[in-house]
Amino acid sequence: MGVNMANLKIKGAPGELIQLVCVFVYYLLIIV
Repeated sequence: MGVNMANLKIKGAPGELIQLVCVFVYYLLIIV
């Protein structure tokens, strides 16, 4: 996960970054 996040940041893909943020928030909601 961490490596993929770093790759997305380096790649600079807005769509993939937004999708990653949505998934991250979704997991946070599940944990909480």
